[in-house]
Amino acid sequence: MNMSIQSRSFSSGSAWIAEAWSYFKRNPLGWIVATVVGFLISFGFSLILFGEVVVYIFSPVFVGGYMLGCVAHKEGRSFEFRHMFKGALF
Repeated sequence: MNMSIQSRSFSSGSAWIAEAWSYFKRNPLGWIVATVVGFLISFGFSLILFGEVVVYIFSPVFVGGYMLGCVAHKEGRSFEFRHMFKGALF
Protein backbone atom coordinates (compact mmCIF):
# COMPACT_ATOMS: atom_id res chain seq x y z
CA MET A 1 0.00 0.00 0.00
CA ASN A 2 1.46 3.32 -1.05
CA MET A 3 0.47 6.14 1.26
CA SER A 4 1.64 9.69 0.91
CA ILE A 5 1.17 12.74 3.05
CA GLN A 6 -0.73 15.56 1.43
CA SER A 7 -0.52 19.00 2.93
CA ARG A 8 -3.52 21.29 2.82
CA SER A 9 -3.91 24.94 3.58
CA PHE A 10 -5.63 26.19 6.69
CA SER A 11 -8.40 27.64 4.55
CA SER A 12 -9.27 24.24 3.09
CA GLY A 13 -9.54 22.81 6.60
CA SER A 14 -11.74 25.66 7.76
CA ALA A 15 -13.92 25.25 4.64
CA TRP A 16 -14.33 21.57 5.51
CA ILE A 17 -15.44 22.47 9.05
CA ALA A 18 -17.81 25.14 7.71
CA GLU A 19 -19.39 22.59 5.37
CA ALA A 20 -19.85 20.15 8.26
CA TRP A 21 -21.41 22.91 10.36
CA SER A 22 -23.88 23.68 7.57
CA TYR A 23 -24.94 20.01 7.58
CA PHE A 24 -25.45 20.12 11.33
CA LYS A 25 -27.48 23.35 11.17
CA ARG A 26 -29.98 21.82 8.74
CA ASN A 27 -31.14 19.25 11.30
CA PRO A 28 -29.36 19.71 14.64
CA LEU A 29 -31.91 17.69 16.60
CA GLY A 30 -31.49 14.67 14.31
CA TRP A 31 -27.69 14.73 14.64
CA ILE A 32 -27.85 15.21 18.42
CA VAL A 33 -30.42 12.44 18.93
CA ALA A 34 -28.45 10.03 16.73
CA THR A 35 -25.25 10.80 18.63
CA VAL A 36 -26.87 10.41 22.05
CA VAL A 37 -28.60 7.16 21.06
CA GLY A 38 -25.34 5.83 19.63
CA PHE A 39 -23.59 6.70 22.88
CA LEU A 40 -26.32 5.04 24.96
CA ILE A 41 -26.22 1.88 22.84
CA SER A 42 -22.43 1.73 23.17
CA PHE A 43 -22.61 2.40 26.90
CA GLY A 44 -25.33 -0.23 27.38
CA PHE A 45 -23.35 -2.90 25.56
CA SER A 46 -20.17 -2.03 27.44
CA LEU A 47 -21.92 -2.90 30.71
CA ILE A 48 -22.44 -6.54 29.73
CA LEU A 49 -19.79 -9.25 29.55
CA PHE A 50 -17.85 -8.99 26.28
CA GLY A 51 -20.03 -6.02 25.39
CA GLU A 52 -17.06 -3.90 24.46
CA VAL A 53 -16.25 -6.41 21.73
CA VAL A 54 -19.76 -5.92 20.37
CA VAL A 55 -19.26 -2.15 20.45
CA TYR A 56 -16.00 -2.45 18.51
CA ILE A 57 -17.61 -4.71 15.94
CA PHE A 58 -20.65 -2.47 15.36
CA SER A 59 -18.90 0.92 15.54
CA PRO A 60 -18.31 0.91 11.75
CA VAL A 61 -22.07 0.52 11.27
CA PHE A 62 -22.73 3.75 13.16
CA VAL A 63 -19.87 5.59 11.44
CA GLY A 64 -21.18 4.40 8.07
CA GLY A 65 -24.62 5.67 9.03
CA TYR A 66 -23.23 9.09 9.85
CA MET A 67 -21.42 9.10 6.52
CA LEU A 68 -24.63 8.20 4.69
CA GLY A 69 -26.31 11.06 6.52
CA CYS A 70 -23.63 13.42 5.24
CA VAL A 71 -24.12 12.13 1.71
CA ALA A 72 -27.86 12.73 2.07
CA HIS A 73 -27.15 16.34 3.07
CA LYS A 74 -24.79 16.82 0.16
CA GLU A 75 -27.51 15.56 -2.20
CA GLY A 76 -30.04 18.00 -0.75
CA ARG A 77 -31.91 15.54 1.44
CA SER A 78 -31.97 15.76 5.23
CA PHE A 79 -30.32 13.62 7.85
CA GLU A 80 -32.75 11.21 9.46
CA PHE A 81 -32.34 9.02 12.51
CA ARG A 82 -32.62 5.89 10.36
CA HIS A 83 -29.34 6.81 8.63
CA MET A 84 -27.60 5.76 11.82
CA PHE A 85 -28.38 2.11 11.17
CA LYS A 86 -28.19 2.15 7.36
CA GLY A 87 -24.46 1.51 7.55
CA ALA A 88 -25.32 -2.16 8.16
CA LEU A 89 -27.01 -2.48 4.77
CA PHE A 90 -23.83 -2.29 2.70
